[in-house]
Amino acid sequence: MGRRVRTQSIPTAAGLNKLALNIASLAPGFYVLSWQDTQGKIGTRKFIRQ
Repeated sequence: MGRRVRTQSIPTAAGLNKLALNIASLAPGFYVLSWQDTQGKIGTRKFIRQ
């Protein structure tokens, strides 16, 4: 519990980006997705893999 499962760097363009993440290999459970942009701003989203 509370461990990092995957780290991934994804190149993006300036502006709004929508990305599809493959979560098929994740075991069912509760996850927190976090990201950091090039200006250092951090965001998070919680999701449940069923």
